[in-house]
Amino acid sequence: DSRIEFGKLLTGEDFQNFTNYAIENLKSIKRAVKGLPASQGDSAASEEQLIEHIRQNQGMICKWCILFAGLVVFTGNGQRPHAYVQLQVPTHVDAAIRTWTDDAGPSFATSLEKTRRAAAYGRVSFPVKTREVMMFHLKVVRPALFLNTGLDPRSSSTSRSLLAHTKTGDPYRIGRLHATLGRFISGLYPEMGNITPQIVRSSFATWKFKLYQRGKTFQGQTTAQFLD
Repeated sequence: DSRIEFGKLLTGEDFQNFTNYAIENLKSIKRAVKGLPASQGDSAASEEQLIEHIRQNQGMICKWCILFAGLVVFTGNGQRPHAYVQLQVPTHVDAAIRTWTDDAGPSFATSLEKTRRAAAYGRVSFPVKTREVMMFHLKVVRPALFLNTGLDPRSSSTSRSLLAHTKTGDPYRIGRLHATLGRFISGLYPEMGNITPQIVRSSFATWKFKLYQRGKTFQGQTTAQFLD
């Protein structure tokens, strides 16, 4: 109730709206990079050509990264903020992408977190509907970002962070995640720019618990099993 009073509780509808907003705009940028209107599908251009195309438009890369960070936070199932900044790109991207099926969406490991993750949830998973933009981020946008910062995205010494600073290539820190999320949210609801990753996390838990109470998720499980 106190979070509602101070405008710090997001609803399930908010989660869906922000997710749809991110995906629609990211796909729009993807189509712009490929030089095609929405109705014509994917271009046959090589990944190298697409990388070179987006490298020439730093503003487009920045816009993509703001939307992408928002998507990660709103579809990451209420992770701690430290988890998002420590998400790691797989060493073998193509092999990892082949495991992203209609039954199992994208998932990423994290580097060391403050709190040890349960063995059953060792990776952070994302919905299947994020697969298209996740693939484009890994194969086109992220390499372009690193090349523009003078780093080789294929080098073992280059950061494997999923979220990287567009000007330096450095992994996100918590403060950067807060600022970027604020810019993302303000793009849809300017009055909600004070929402933080922690508020998203607590709101996600509240949303899911209310669904559980109404019997719409985790049916047949006890409260203890649901919380676990």
